[in-house]
Amino acid sequence: MPSNNNAPPCTMKMWIAPGWGNSNAVAWLRRLPEIAAASDPSQDLYRGRNRLLRIDGPWPQLGPVVIKAFRIPRGIQARGYSLRRSKALRSLINGLLLQHCALPTPQPLACVEERESGILRRSWYVSAAFATQQTIREDLGGRLNVASAQRLRSTAQLAAALHQHGMLHRDFSPGNVLFNADDQLTLVDINRMDLGPLRQRRAVWSLCRMYARGEQRRLLCSAYAQACSLDVAAVERRVWHADRALRLLRAFKRNLRSWRR
Repeated sequence: MPSNNNAPPCTMKMWIAPGWGNSNAVAWLRRLPEIAAASDPSQDLYRGRNRLLRIDGPWPQLGPVVIKAFRIPRGIQARGYSLRRSKALRSLINGLLLQHCALPTPQPLACVEERESGILRRSWYVSAAFATQQTIREDLGGRLNVASAQRLRSTAQLAAALHQHGMLHRDFSPGNVLFNADDQLTLVDINRMDLGPLRQRRAVWSLCRMYARGEQRRLLCSAYAQACSLDVAAVERRVWHADRALRLLRAFKRNLRSWRR
């Protein structure tokens, strides 16, 4: 079958975080599509809409790196990315902003995009690997102990620090807050962040994505209110209403999908 010589060329563009650019890094990033494709799927950290893989990178002082391969956008969404930043580039920029504000996220390293006639096809974000993939999800279920209570307080304080710096993580959920053996937190999945002045109501509502209940919710709200000098009861009311609205929205979407079938 003859090849299609009229197919538009695919162009690659890369960005490297300050201080991490060198000839080895550039050569490795140019080969990133092939490296990601050839990696063993059984070693993936996550494989779903997007893909997370952990492999050795070109920075020996760091050890392994994590590559987030974003799903190829389709249709209108793909054209939209011709006018705005890709998720990979937003991840790199947001990671550098978090780092600048001394907020915890794995070291941002680079991102790579492939475009065809200006339309985004594939994109990758590269960061240093975190020591563990443990999330705070289990701390939000069951009974609290001393360690889980402290992690939830730290999570609320992290949310407060983000908001005080004018940053809103739009998926501030249990799976996106990791902790290591020393219970130090780090924030991941950072491509969806709003930057700029925040209304207090919207900032507080973002806590509802923790889906916390009972004593876990009270602890989160109390720690957040204390960090932001807010009334605890007012924060609890807003989070309760936001949580209820979010659960109703999720139920509606589930029903809508079943009706479409």
